[in-house]
Amino acid sequence: KVTWRDVGHLSEQSLAHVIRRDGVDILVELSGHTAHNRLATMAMRPAPVQATWIGYPNSTGLEQVDYRITDEATDPVGTQQEYVEKLERLPGCFLCYTP
Repeated sequence: KVTWRDVGHLSEQSLAHVIRRDGVDILVELSGHTAHNRLATMAMRPAPVQATWIGYPNSTGLEQVDYRITDEATDPVGTQQEYVEKLERLPGCFLCYTP
């Protein structure tokens, strides 16, 4: 089941409650360390599997975030950069845009 909710008005605590109540299995945050992020909600671990993608191409620094979706160009195999998240590399590029 997929549900879209406007949660911009919710506090971090209220958002975590809604995520738990809805039984979200995999939570993917799209902001990272950019404006209006919800990393404080991720820190409450409202879902059993949590990932970060797109918004900020680096670690969240939160042990509660299990995966960081990336690619081999951004994070080459064997990189010396350390992350608390497990890197999941997509083939090709992990994001797309039109300049």
